[in-house]
Amino acid sequence: MKNMILIGYMLGGIIGLTGNISDDSHLTLAATAPSTQEKQIYQLQTVNGISLYDNQSSVIEKKGEPALITEDPYIKGFEIYHYPGMNIIFSDGAVNFVEVLAGVDTFTIDGIPIPATVEAVKEALGEPDYVAEDGIVFQRNEALLKLFIDRDTQNLTSIHYYHISAA
Repeated sequence: MKNMILIGYMLGGIIGLTGNISDDSHLTLAATAPSTQEKQIYQLQTVNGISLYDNQSSVIEKKGEPALITEDPYIKGFEIYHYPGMNIIFSDGAVNFVEVLAGVDTFTIDGIPIPATVEAVKEALGEPDYVAEDGIVFQRNEALLKLFIDRDTQNLTSIHYYHISAA
């Protein structure tokens, strides 16, 4: 975009120096018009408004009190806050991961609603960075978004958002 504006100024300067008087307004308009093809760039800073750096207090501020709080039956010390369509799992008071449950229509990435389908997430994030036997993974810096996909049906079973150190 900056290059297009620079080219527009350069062309305007050249035309001005040559003394050629013509209507160059279409050059400036073309150089400054925003592209309708610009693709949203997702950094995976939040999923459903929750950051990997949130704690229990900040989650309650953002989402309100959970419908239910349980202990993880498999991992000692993990506490699960149950919200409609998602669970937030804490370890030592900090977000360990966010689980978007199967059956939700949409979820948000960096505040932007995305249909909760494999195709829509691929459209938004591009090709996955990793392919696992149970799903696909997208990585942005230290944040990972894993889509768990049923091997037999190819249906999305859940979406997990977590820090690379928890992988």
